[in-house]
Amino acid sequence: MEMDFLKNKVTSNWLLKRPVIFELIFPAIVFVLGLQSIRVLVSSLTWTLGDRLALGAPVLGLIAPGVFCPILFAGFIKRFLGIKRAIIITAASLGCLRFLLQPVWVEPLVNTGLSMLATMAFIIFIPLYVERAGKTGKAKRYMLVLGLLLGLALDSALYGVYGTYDIAWNTGFWSVLFTLFLATSLFVMMFYGQRLLDTSSGQQASNHISSPWPLIAIGPFIFLQLQVFQNVARLTAVTEWEMPLAFSWIMLGHLLGITFTAWFVFRPPARRRITLCLLAIILLLSTIFPAPTGLLAGIYFLLGQVSLSILIYFIILHATSQTTENRNKHGHSTAIATGIGVVLMAVFILGYYATYQIKLPIENHVFEPLAAFIVTACVIPLGFTKRVNVGYDPRLWLAPATAIILLLFSFASMVTYQKPMPVDATDSGLIKVMCYNLHNGFNTRGHLDMEALAENIEALDPDIVALQEISRGWLVNGRLDMIEWLSVRLDMPYVYGATAGPMWGNAILSRFEITDAQNHVLPSDGLPIKRGFIHAEVRINQQESLGVIATHFHHVEEDSLIRQNQASSLLEYVEAAENIIIMGDLNAITGAPEIEMFKEAGFVDVVSLIEPPAAYTFHADNPYQRIDYIWMSPEMEASQITVHQSTASDHLAIFAVITP
Repeated sequence: MEMDFLKNKVTSNWLLKRPVIFELIFPAIVFVLGLQSIRVLVSSLTWTLGDRLALGAPVLGLIAPGVFCPILFAGFIKRFLGIKRAIIITAASLGCLRFLLQPVWVEPLVNTGLSMLATMAFIIFIPLYVERAGKTGKAKRYMLVLGLLLGLALDSALYGVYGTYDIAWNTGFWSVLFTLFLATSLFVMMFYGQRLLDTSSGQQASNHISSPWPLIAIGPFIFLQLQVFQNVARLTAVTEWEMPLAFSWIMLGHLLGITFTAWFVFRPPARRRITLCLLAIILLLSTIFPAPTGLLAGIYFLLGQVSLSILIYFIILHATSQTTENRNKHGHSTAIATGIGVVLMAVFILGYYATYQIKLPIENHVFEPLAAFIVTACVIPLGFTKRVNVGYDPRLWLAPATAIILLLFSFASMVTYQKPMPVDATDSGLIKVMCYNLHNGFNTRGHLDMEALAENIEALDPDIVALQEISRGWLVNGRLDMIEWLSVRLDMPYVYGATAGPMWGNAILSRFEITDAQNHVLPSDGLPIKRGFIHAEVRINQQESLGVIATHFHHVEEDSLIRQNQASSLLEYVEAAENIIIMGDLNAITGAPEIEMFKEAGFVDVVSLIEPPAAYTFHADNPYQRIDYIWMSPEMEASQITVHQSTASDHLAIFAVITP
């Protein structure tokens, strides 16, 4: 018993003598667990409540404020509990709830509820901890920012190491163990370092009176990180780089952002106004263009991350600088300002993705520059306030040093990455093809389960797979790069065709060499989700290639005329073509005018060789209709036609062996 007491005392003394470690690591872990909880929440709102329970965007728009608005009452919580106790309770609640999120519950609604509670705890923690930093001295303020940025870097490192398949959705042993480690580390730091959370022992407050209202920028800052600058899948899609390179680039952005922030702590800029204006311009330019591609997109990502990191440092540094007599008044305003920012973050997320369900008067790409504008509008006035000198502590370089270690994980992924390579075509002349709408990775109960989808594809062992509803970084879909993950998991090269922006569309996996691929748009004027098709030439032997098309038509049942226009456009493209297969979710039943157009063009409906209801492909829970098709040129033959039963998606996969 005495030995345990001594051990606890040694641990406590070790941490208390190293407050910089606490100031960096404690908020970093909280932000990692909090951001993961937000991502689970956004996906759960979309797929468990929205898709499975058929709650539309307006209803979800009412539910979301119920999750994010409690932050506005953080000031009252602080008054009731005291700031130290409130911080401990919210952080502890987040740690427990985030760990409980890790397993797959029998009912995904449990995960939805847990993600709501975890997100509430996280967003209430933010203004409390920011206010605590403002009350306990200048060093705590810049350490808070460095800890926040370090948490973002750690979150991105986990995201990249898992191949963009967020650890919160993984149920493997190591995922559960690491989540337990993070939660346990949080509790250990709170237990032994709780004295460091005292606000009465801080340094003398600054004589500078500053408004806390620039803290509104915290919400848009988190939105930009989640949506853009942490988004490895998005960078992979827009640059067409291999995923490990995109991962390394994102981590380099984090490292540079942390390093330059630490440098500005060490050497505050002599021309602060010019510096802030320049950083603001860079941030706006990095978000204002809706669809940059290639190296230009990579440069935007890098510069945007660095400028955003430095700007949030100036905002938190100046907005939390208070006189002693104004602490109580500003403490309440801190909660309100931060709360408004977090609610704005929720509005931006909902607005961005609601445009794919309902028609709004604005395009979704305006939300990112709007968030950047709010950040810049909050920071520019700070250039005209009195300079806040925080002093210099050489231990602050612990943050960039830790970021370098995290960067090494991305370099390791580059070294170990094995790009899927095509195999030689079979001599049998038989080609196994498959068509599968992946439902953005979510099963019929609303849980993200890519492994089940991969196992379904493996079970049929196709040579070529046409895929629909491929998401590459959409926050509502778990921010997963579905096609990159499947390509590596199944060891099959792919081509991708974006339709609704660069991050959503169709794809083709092929074991055989793809010699050419082209992406084409389909008539989609006025539609919330744009449609298209991708055409690939697949070498099936030394002399021949097989044309493969993957497509996805408009989904509203009564809009047959739109689908007829899309069918006409596609059939005009393939007119007189031979040796071609068209596969896709056409969102129309057999006998519909748009389906008859394919028959009139001479294509053979492969799955029609199976009698209903065995041929039904939708809805996977209780199939009642067929809307997925494999069409082949009339000179081809088909056999072994299969409709694969599974609830891993809301569609059933269809399979056939084709003889060209």
